[in-house]
Amino acid sequence: MSKLKHYIPIMNLKQGELKAIKKLTPNALEKITPFFDIPRIPIV
Repeated sequence: MSKLKHYIPIMNLKQGELKAIKKLTPNALEKITPFFDIPRIPIV
């Protein structure tokens, strides 16, 4: 049995990862806090 109570996945801000988050059950959503890594856009 896992002792993990809360999970913080580091995710890229990609369409597939956002779709995966939307498909999670409410119970699974309560146990995660996604951290989205947003790429920097160079300022010219």
